[in-house]
This record gives sequence, C-alpha cells and structure tokens, in this order.
Amino acid sequence: MEDNWLADFLPLIDPDYPLLELGCGEGKDTDWLTSRGYELICLDISSKWAREAWHLRACPSVQADLSSGLPLRTHSFSCILASLSLHYFSWATSMAVLKDLRRVLCPDGNLIVRLNSVNDSNFGAGQGEVIEPNYYLADDRYKRFFSRDDIQRLFDGWQLSALQEVETRRWNKPKMAWQFSATPV
Repeated sequence: MEDNWLADFLPLIDPDYPLLELGCGEGKDTDWLTSRGYELICLDISSKWAREAWHLRACPSVQADLSSGLPLRTHSFSCILASLSLHYFSWATSMAVLKDLRRVLCPDGNLIVRLNSVNDSNFGAGQGEVIEPNYYLADDRYKRFFSRDDIQRLFDGWQLSALQEVETRRWNKPKMAWQFSATPV
C-alpha cells in the first residue's frame, strides 16, 4: 500500500541539494522521493540495506550506527529524513543522536521525523521488559514509543511544526506514529 506521508513535507526539501535519509531500510521512502526527482544519501546500520540503496536506487549510501555518531561533515545537509529510525535508543543515547543530527544539519535546515507512538499497540507499545519509561526490550530488540510530551522534551531547543499523531497502513496492520518537522532554534 502506498504511503504518501512525505507529500506534506516536500516544501521543506531543497531539490538542489541531496537529502540525508536515516535508516533507509528497504527503501520505501527512498523510492517515493527518488521517483519525484529528489537526490538522497541513504544511511543505514545494516550493510545489506545500505548496499541495496546504492545498487537498486543509484543513491550514495553510508553504513553507520546513529548511536556511534555520524561520519558526516558539520552543516552538510539542509534536510534530514528520520522515518521510524530514532526509536531504538535509551533516552541518553537519543539525546546524543539528536545533538549529532543538529551538528550535521545546516543552521536553518529541516529534520523531517516520524516516530513510534505510545498508542502503537500493533507494533509493540507497552510490550516487553520495561527498560525506561516507554522503552522496551522484546524479542531481543529495543524499541521506544513516544508521547507528545516525550517529543517536546526530546526536541527542546527545536521549533516543531505540523506535530500530529497519525495512523499509517504501510504495513499489514494499522500503525500509530507521530510525524512532524523540526528546525534548530
């Protein structure tokens, strides 16, 4: 099923510069954006996904773990896409990742974000061993779910726009997620 969630955010993407996509995975957002003429640099922790991003989509790719810091120059992107890629970390690591994203993002750049919602029971919200509030270990995988307050606290020092909780049906069952853009202030 096609998921056009990025359509509302297209005005934030400068078509003259590549967009950094974090956690490109199987490339659904990558394909949607490249089919509309946008250039991307794909980043993923998995060498498989990073390699496929390069071969299948002709996008430069980087294999990197967000929690270890981005191997990218300061202020090198006017727009970064983080669709369901920032939910694997402890709160302290999440803060460090966001600080590094701010470093890589141009001062007036945009971070387009989609995060798991605390209401996403179909995909693990409230399930597994509680590690931190809204952060669980289930099936040997860590996963965080966000409330509106969590987002506002994590993105303190950022201007948030179009913050809304939405249902997406990209997968085989409904998923609840937050989507918004953030600009450093």
